[in-house]
Amino acid sequence: MGIYFVDFENVNSNGLVGISKIDLNENDKLVLFYSENAKSLTIDVHKELEKIKAKKEYIKVKVGTANALDFQLASYLGASVGKDNTKRFFIISKDLGFDAVCDFWKSRNVIIKRIDSINSIDRNKEDVVKCLEKTLSEKDALKVYKIVTTFKTKQGIHNNLVKTFPSKDNKKASEIYNAIKNLIDDKK
Repeated sequence: MGIYFVDFENVNSNGLVGISKIDLNENDKLVLFYSENAKSLTIDVHKELEKIKAKKEYIKVKVGTANALDFQLASYLGASVGKDNTKRFFIISKDLGFDAVCDFWKSRNVIIKRIDSINSIDRNKEDVVKCLEKTLSEKDALKVYKIVTTFKTKQGIHNNLVKTFPSKDNKKASEIYNAIKNLIDDKK
């Protein structure tokens, strides 16, 4: 169960690409903060938003002062933490200023992650291990998990699999890549 706070002025539609693939359910909530400066979704992202089961809330913020959206998002986040601090909280923004908000709450034992885009959310370790249970030991599957969560492109993942699991004609890396392919199809 998580709440995802989107700084739409900062990430626009690109920050939501892949949202239909992260398995949000009816217990999750997407809170999209937008303004007159950023109020248009691409058709593709709109289609993805229609597919997700999470509750959606769209908040049009008043702008006119510096960081107006950021302050409103941080206030809403604080109110949400006050209601239930056991949920997973994410701020979707490239604005590093939100790292101070994450650090503030971390010192109070509430974990909030700032991520650049929705497809930056950590992959589920169990999914990776399960895909590879017939191919690798759990220890090696966890190496693959680290590669999947570290590299942002399919090419980067493949190149690092080749380095980590060398074999003649790169067969081992290709076998691993094919096993996890459906888990990384949202990457470039």
